[in-house]
Amino acid sequence: MQQKKHILVFIDWFLPAYKAGGQIPSVLNIIKLLSNEIDFSVITSNSDEGDAPFENLSFNKWTTNFGIRIIYISPENQNYSFLNHLIDNEIFDAAYFNSFFSFKFTTLPLYIVKRNRPCSKIILAPRGMLGKEALAIKPLKKQTFIWLARFFNFYKNIHWHASSELESNEIKAIFGKKTANIKTAIDISILPRIENIEKEKEVNSLKIFYLSRITDKKNLLGSIEILQKITSGTIQFDIIGPVGNEEYWNECKKALEKLPKNIKTSYLGSIPNYQLPEILKSYHTFLFPTLNENYGHVIAESLAAACPVIVSERTPWQDLEQYNAGWVVSLENQQLFVEKIKIMLTLNKIEYNRMANSALSYIHQKVTQSSIIQDNKAIFLE
Repeated sequence: MQQKKHILVFIDWFLPAYKAGGQIPSVLNIIKLLSNEIDFSVITSNSDEGDAPFENLSFNKWTTNFGIRIIYISPENQNYSFLNHLIDNEIFDAAYFNSFFSFKFTTLPLYIVKRNRPCSKIILAPRGMLGKEALAIKPLKKQTFIWLARFFNFYKNIHWHASSELESNEIKAIFGKKTANIKTAIDISILPRIENIEKEKEVNSLKIFYLSRITDKKNLLGSIEILQKITSGTIQFDIIGPVGNEEYWNECKKALEKLPKNIKTSYLGSIPNYQLPEILKSYHTFLFPTLNENYGHVIAESLAAACPVIVSERTPWQDLEQYNAGWVVSLENQQLFVEKIKIMLTLNKIEYNRMANSALSYIHQKVTQSSIIQDNKAIFLE
């Protein structure tokens, strides 16, 4: 019997963390899918994003949690000395990094791995951080880092994991078509239930949600501006997700105050991933005019909850309308977002549930494609 490969996974936040968004389910689902063929060991921090340290967990030593070998490193040990000792005492076939700009969980350990294990396979998943819109946030700092990395050939011989053709093109644009060794593998989403559902839906009534971190890139403000133009019907708009940028959130709160009287809003804060399916099933649609998504786990989670989505064109989810699972709308056409919401408002219960079940069938077909599974295996096993 062939010995299983051992992969070290570096990620800033991991279970039981959930506030960091899509990178956590991206890694978790890979581990679940490939655990019969690969032994994964996860190296991560000892807290959720912006939170106090986890309770009732051991830090700075290997432990088994959620059936996965994990080491939760406290801030004082997120340094060269500790990581160098940790990596030096591990026998592994490859290292997998889940950020581009993280110093403590990508740049520093990647340097150590390259120096200590020149023959190891190094895989880097940028997780959407190389998109034009993402780079426009704090551009000077990011462009300086990229320039230095290219100048010193820091990413030479790196294997890149792109979650979409869009992200593959973003990597090529920065590191060159010939020099960048890229494999594209769509992220593995949660597997939804497949039985038909039936939701309550009245004509001219709609429950809309926003689900993501509250940052410029996710464009909550754009959602609010769209809703400001809808003055008829009864709408409940709920916001779910951690605040990633306080200044931006304050701007959003001011915009929320300008919504017409027919729209009621609530901020539900952060919700753990395992609670989302039960919560989302009470909503009708997900409004998400995001500036950039390399994949978009929140889109998959919404579809899996039988919620058709209304998203910008800057995601890999380009065929929603073809399958009656939602709409893809250009960010340049805010009025078209408004029109799609008005269509959802006018749907009766029968019409809406037809669309909701189409969304459910669509995502089930997407996540069970054997080609997606094989592409993800190829990232590690080829």
